[in-house]
Amino acid sequence: MSETDPPAPKGPPEPLPATERPVPTAPPVGPAPSPLGTTLNDNYRIERLIGEGGMGEVYEGRHLFTGNRVAIKMILRELSKDEGIVGLFRREARILFDLADDAIVRYLDSFHHKDSDRYCLVMQFIDGIPLADRLEAEGALPLDQVVTLLRRLALGLDKAHALGVVHRDLSPDNVMLREGKVDRAALIDFGIATAEDKTEATLLGQFAGKYRFVAPEQLGLYDGTVGPRTDIYGLGLLIAAAARGTALEMGRSFPDAVQARARVPELADVPARLIPLLARMLEPDPADRPASMAEVAAMLDDPARLAPAAPDRTVIATPPGGRISTPPGAPAPSAPPRTTGLGQRAALPGSDTTEGPFRLTVPPAEAAAPVPARAGRRAPLLAAVLLLLALAAGGWVMTQRPDLLASAPEPAPPEEEAPEEPATPPAPDLPPPDTSTREGFLAGFVAERACTYATRVTAGADVGRIAAFTGPDAALPGLSGAYGEAFGVAPDVVDRPVSAAQCPALDLARALQGRGGVAPVLTLDAPETAAGGTVLGRLGEMRGRGAWLVLVTAEGQVFDLSSRLEPQADGSFLFAFTLNAANVAEPQGQLLLAMATPEPLVAAATATDGAAAGALLPRVLPQAAEAGAVAQLARFVLVPG
Repeated sequence: MSETDPPAPKGPPEPLPATERPVPTAPPVGPAPSPLGTTLNDNYRIERLIGEGGMGEVYEGRHLFTGNRVAIKMILRELSKDEGIVGLFRREARILFDLADDAIVRYLDSFHHKDSDRYCLVMQFIDGIPLADRLEAEGALPLDQVVTLLRRLALGLDKAHALGVVHRDLSPDNVMLREGKVDRAALIDFGIATAEDKTEATLLGQFAGKYRFVAPEQLGLYDGTVGPRTDIYGLGLLIAAAARGTALEMGRSFPDAVQARARVPELADVPARLIPLLARMLEPDPADRPASMAEVAAMLDDPARLAPAAPDRTVIATPPGGRISTPPGAPAPSAPPRTTGLGQRAALPGSDTTEGPFRLTVPPAEAAAPVPARAGRRAPLLAAVLLLLALAAGGWVMTQRPDLLASAPEPAPPEEEAPEEPATPPAPDLPPPDTSTREGFLAGFVAERACTYATRVTAGADVGRIAAFTGPDAALPGLSGAYGEAFGVAPDVVDRPVSAAQCPALDLARALQGRGGVAPVLTLDAPETAAGGTVLGRLGEMRGRGAWLVLVTAEGQVFDLSSRLEPQADGSFLFAFTLNAANVAEPQGQLLLAMATPEPLVAAATATDGAAAGALLPRVLPQAAEAGAVAQLARFVLVPG
């Protein structure tokens, strides 16, 4: 089955108070009664379960008239009312009906089974094993079999592409070996395939596919345009896995996957005959890959066709990180900085493993220099942020590594010319906020005031009040009275002062406020934390959307906390982290910025921890606005320990 999540349900323009919320009627959940022995559509008897996934199960069945064995995919009962999922299911049936090639599983029938209220897709039964199982049991395929597999799948996909069909989910799990033979391999599971002449739902733009086997454009890079060259990239990763016995390490999360696709992956352990072709298939830019699957097959048979992807570009070999393409005459790229990136674990000073606690560090050059005081306050020097969650004895336990705190910073690398900062995109042309709603009114009230943001507090100790986030020279006089005139109640206003360096977080949250989306609810267990203490919080009202959670320090540095979000049964997330800071002589306000977004944001995923809020957040805003994201802020005070 495809690793595809259902679309986020549409909610009201703003959350209702808990006392006004209707009690939901839960749909049937959990597995449906076993259909073994059931007769479907008066034609097919279900005999055994052969696979299951996020959308449903696959059973072996038998046609009652012919006796032929068939494979029957049944969508989960609780998804049968979901138009997006049913649209994908219906599209899979149409796509397979149009395709006829021995390298692609054949579609036979589809229908809705009324007794179980489940949609069913009947396919040709393939008596064999998945390629993934073969690789796990026996390791890499011999070179001649890899070549056979590449040619067979490329020619089959070429027929699919000629019909306007792109598979988008190529992986060893979706290749079946009939009777265990590579020369009889067949592609299955077109559940997230796209077709140019098909119009059913596409899960509202949500990511679909397996992170380790997708192309850069499936993650939103290169304009996010998916086409035949997307399958060429996916097939390159699939064949590399077959030739190595294991998949290339291309990331298991969205941020890691984006970073892994910045260059052609390292192919040193792939047979030499395949490296030139796979390197072309795995070019990050789709324009640099072969133009078609037919061309891939031709290049396989005639390596002379493998002309350089771009004659005016040189490729500089680097250590196991892969290859980086640069223009002629450009300086060789330096080693990547020692940062954790987004959701990525980094090697720690004094540690011989990359699997240690999550650590965010200030660059050594900044850690060595005094930080100037702002607005009469002594700014803290963030020496390290250690993040580690452990689930033990039925509760959340915070642990940390004291030895890491004493680790000396590594010597600074030789000075190199700083890369040019990417240009900040122009502010998006957003519609005005809907001032008939409470959040829209607040957005309109502060719209012309720089470094301000006001929001209703819907949870925690200050519930029912308005939180007013303001910069050093900003204020919101008359807010309570104006709100009272509009809605009949004048709540207290709670001040949330921020530093000038944190203003970009306020600007982003205000720009996305009151324009139709439901804001996440961000609450903290305590309004202040001593240096070295634990910050605990919850992120709610996510409604199936993706989450981006970052710390914006008083100095305006942004650190990603998204990988620390632990999902809960009610759809919310818990998080905890320890913030250790040196030289904290006076209380300092720290901001948390949470964003709920229907789809991942490339600008956020490619950010480096410690980036300046003034440079990063204006680049995130256009993508967030286009995706319909909504943000929320919370503030806590860091006090001397």
